[in-house]
Amino acid sequence: MSTTIPDGDFERALASAPPRPRVFIETYGCQMNERDSRALLHHLAEQGYEAADSPQDADVLLLNTCSVRDHAEQKVYSTLGRFREHKLERPHVVIGVGGCVAQQVGESLFKRAPYLDLVFGTHHLGEVPELIRKASLERGSRPAALSFERSWQTALGDHEAPDESGVRAFVAVQRGCDRFCTFCIVPFVQGREITRPSASVLDEVRRLAARGVKEVTLVGQNITSYGRKDPSEPDLAGLLRQIHAVAGIERIRFLTSHPAEVGPSLVEAFRDLERLASHVHLPVQSGSDAVLGKMRRGHTRREYLELAQRLRTARPDLALTTDLLVGFPGETDDDYQATLSLVREVEFDNAFCFSYSPRPNTRALKLEGDLPDEVRAERLARLLSVQEEVRRARTARWIGAQVEVLVERANTRNPGQVEGRSSAYHPVHFSGDIESLRGRMVKVRVERAGSHSLTGAMA
Repeated sequence: MSTTIPDGDFERALASAPPRPRVFIETYGCQMNERDSRALLHHLAEQGYEAADSPQDADVLLLNTCSVRDHAEQKVYSTLGRFREHKLERPHVVIGVGGCVAQQVGESLFKRAPYLDLVFGTHHLGEVPELIRKASLERGSRPAALSFERSWQTALGDHEAPDESGVRAFVAVQRGCDRFCTFCIVPFVQGREITRPSASVLDEVRRLAARGVKEVTLVGQNITSYGRKDPSEPDLAGLLRQIHAVAGIERIRFLTSHPAEVGPSLVEAFRDLERLASHVHLPVQSGSDAVLGKMRRGHTRREYLELAQRLRTARPDLALTTDLLVGFPGETDDDYQATLSLVREVEFDNAFCFSYSPRPNTRALKLEGDLPDEVRAERLARLLSVQEEVRRARTARWIGAQVEVLVERANTRNPGQVEGRSSAYHPVHFSGDIESLRGRMVKVRVERAGSHSLTGAMA
């Protein structure tokens, strides 16, 4: 039996139907946080939510936070202040804070921001829809989920999370860290290392490939530890080789690596796997053995230099990026100069440079020799200047070369151009039609090297 809807009734029914609740997520920090935010959207979409374009349009405002530096933590409190204004205008809005700051500060966030409705830690993404429901129905309940879970399903999840282009995706394979470098808060806010079974990782990669994703980035706080605790699982190199065999995946990346855990098998993977991207992020932190020792990094300057050489021998076009930290307690001028000389010797393609900031629970808090803020600032400024010189020289080498670009989106700043990334992770712009090129690998001859990107023409 069929039912006929009179003219106009269907439109009136649609107009009177309650709208889907909208959620806006602001994300700070690393690629794992980016992946986690996409996971949050996935969980919320299953419960009927849709993404909002701005905080003004949202019924739920979520902050996915980073606390690896004090500056990143302070940005969170500033953003919470902005979110408060939206709640004053629309009292029904639910505000939640998750990620590393939530894990670090815990329920004391409610005291700092009395208008906050819920708090969730780094292992509780799947519980957020229920926390939101509880906060909405029981005003003032202020639910929180902050424990460290030992289940990989809870800590990492299993779902596809392509980016906005539909071309690239992050795949979480590991969370947490067991190394406890003296300056680093990660073990305290992400927990001890948990890895995801390779079978689950491969299933997700195959599903992504079926959806048209061309590039996957495996993410974890210490991804080079993958497989170390379970003899039945492959190491990271073995996992990369398995993913390399998945039809449809044309490029593979991974991060973040620890130099002390990059063994011969991973170096050989760069030699053997053509679809493994020509880029590795390998944080060194300092060029001084004395500082590296105080940091408990587990490697020396010489060992790092030798590893960089082995990687570039295995893959001559490899782009090597790093993290650098200056102003660590007790850092002398000679220690600092050793870092500057390392930058020149290795010739990093890019570096994320920071001055030391004390983080809760870390062993560095007990070290003597704190440096004045002005000394740390001066050293950071000089380091940034030296690294910029090196980066410009490295980038200029690509002029005249032909690079393979995975096309992702239209270049919003230059109509008629498209943009994507090279294997070495350089953003590349060139003229083309996004509708016909999105998701394709194309050869581009580089004509100009800018501050942050390459520009060229299709070869």
